[in-house]
Amino acid sequence: MNVSKKRKIDSECRVFQHKWINQYFVIENKGKVMCLVCRELISVLKEYNIKRHYESKHKVKYDSLYGQLREIEVNKLQKALTREQTIFSKITTQNKAIISASVNVAMLIAKEGKPFTDAEFVKKCVLSMAGNICPDIVHKFEEVPLSARTITIRIEDVGDNLLNQLIKKTKTFQYFSLALDESTDIVDSA
Repeated sequence: MNVSKKRKIDSECRVFQHKWINQYFVIENKGKVMCLVCRELISVLKEYNIKRHYESKHKVKYDSLYGQLREIEVNKLQKALTREQTIFSKITTQNKAIISASVNVAMLIAKEGKPFTDAEFVKKCVLSMAGNICPDIVHKFEEVPLSARTITIRIEDVGDNLLNQLIKKTKTFQYFSLALDESTDIVDSA
């Protein structure tokens, strides 16, 4: 009987070695090895694979750098990567704040029972105030989506969320009661 066992990479205790940073221009990023030059992920955490990547793609350009020059180049590439990553996280944070502001306005409009088109008027008011108080950041307020269509979508999303929460909570109820009130229209018809 020939039973072949599959190798498990996790059981081989492969660990990123700090010397590879200057030697092969790679860093460890979320448990994987990333090339600082081309931003490619190297699939297996093994020196042979990392060395092969470096020699096949970057050796010609970077093999002439030694000592301090090599460290300077590695630091420059690491800073560039960090700068790229922080730009994306900053944009995501700004987008969350913009959407949150839009949802807050939608909720206020819904609570007050105002027409959805009032959000456009609110935006004009906010832009006017921001232009007088802080003109250097008016562009941030301009990015907040407050069209009637957007407000409609936001209010529907909030309503769906509330309905889902209510359905989830009612599943745990043993008993409940309903209190209904008859409403009438303008001609007093129920």
